[in-house]
Amino acid sequence: MTAFKPFALLIFAALACPAFAEEESPMIAAGSTVELEYTLFLDGGSIVYSNVDKEPMRYVHGNGSLFAALEAAFAGLAANNEIEVELPSVEAYGAVNPALLQSVPLNDIPEEARKEGAELRAEGFYGPIRTSEEREDTVILDFNHPLAGADLSFYVRILAVESGDLE
Repeated sequence: MTAFKPFALLIFAALACPAFAEEESPMIAAGSTVELEYTLFLDGGSIVYSNVDKEPMRYVHGNGSLFAALEAAFAGLAANNEIEVELPSVEAYGAVNPALLQSVPLNDIPEEARKEGAELRAEGFYGPIRTSEEREDTVILDFNHPLAGADLSFYVRILAVESGDLE
């Protein structure tokens, strides 16, 4: 009969006991808290924003704080995964809505905001208002999101995933 070897028992215990098994990284699912870094590109390739080497973005997956198409692309990923996601404008900020272009008398607009591309703020309106065009007696203001009509590309690196449940 073969002598019993304590070392073999230790190996068997390590394989059979979950406490010794290597932990799997949690995957992104509804309720997960996710930390990530990303770079946002316009369809022409120019960088709009990047938080690389800055404070990571943190969100709870499934709470609606991201575009639905981004959340769908992130589902099942784990820490250290990288992904590129392309969003057509309709899945991002939508198409430019002509109804959100408004003609305003020139005298109602501060002089420094009468130039094309100038940004204004208005009480009760969330987001920038841009001067789209200056005419003889009016200014055309654009209330669309600045990225409306643009196809977007995201390069994302998942930094951390914490399991959680949405209630």
